[in-house]
Amino acid sequence: MTSLLTLRLELKTRQRIARIASRRRISTSEVIREAIEAWLERQEPVAAPYDAMSDLLGVVNGGKPRRSAETGRRFREVLKSRRKRL
Repeated sequence: MTSLLTLRLELKTRQRIARIASRRRISTSEVIREAIEAWLERQEPVAAPYDAMSDLLGVVNGGKPRRSAETGRRFREVLKSRRKRL
């Protein structure tokens, strides 16, 4: 769901956005949405290593099923033990 947002821009900024939109063949709104999303990504704290990879752990086929089911837990334990040493 989208909502309307109004903001004031310097003329030069507006022209730069229009040039980028034209070059990429997308709307100025899309350029602004992408820029805001990129900025928001930089502002949020970096996820823990496990959180960044949790969807990938245990995904590979083959091997012992129990190992892949416990991979996430084991990986968290390893990270916690390393963090305690520092």
